[in-house]
Amino acid sequence: MTNGEEMFTKGLCIACVISASSFGAEIPDQLGAVWKQFQECVKKNDIDGIMEMTYFPIKSNEFGGNIKSKAEFKKKYHQIFTPYIVQKIIYGKPERIASYRGYVVDCIDPNGYAIYLGFEKKGHKFQFSYIDNANE
Repeated sequence: MTNGEEMFTKGLCIACVISASSFGAEIPDQLGAVWKQFQECVKKNDIDGIMEMTYFPIKSNEFGGNIKSKAEFKKKYHQIFTPYIVQKIIYGKPERIASYRGYVVDCIDPNGYAIYLGFEKKGHKFQFSYIDNANE
C-alpha cells in the first residue's frame, strides 16, 4: 500500500468512526415533543407552561440548592433563565452526555459558567428535573 492509499484509508476510518458516533444522537420522539413545547414556553416567558413540564423538586447544585416548589421556581425563574440561557434553549437541543442522567441541554457560556438543564423520564413522560453547575 502506498503512502497516499494508507492516508486515504486512515481518513476513511476516521470518518466512519465520527459518523458512527453521531448515529444514535437523536433524542426520543417523546422528549422531542416536550422539548419543542419547552422551547416555546421559554420564548414566551410562560413560567406556568414551563412548570407543567417540570418535575419537583428540581435537583440543583446552583441557585441555592434544590427548588422544592412552583412558588420557589417562580421566584428564581429570572435568575435561572438569563437571556443567555434562553438563547441556548431556543437554539439548542437535549443530548446524552455520559456522566449525566437522562438528557441535558448545554448552557455553558463563553466565560465558562457551565450550567446544564436536565430532562429525565419521570413515570411515563420526560420532564425538566435538574440543574447542574458542572463547575461545582
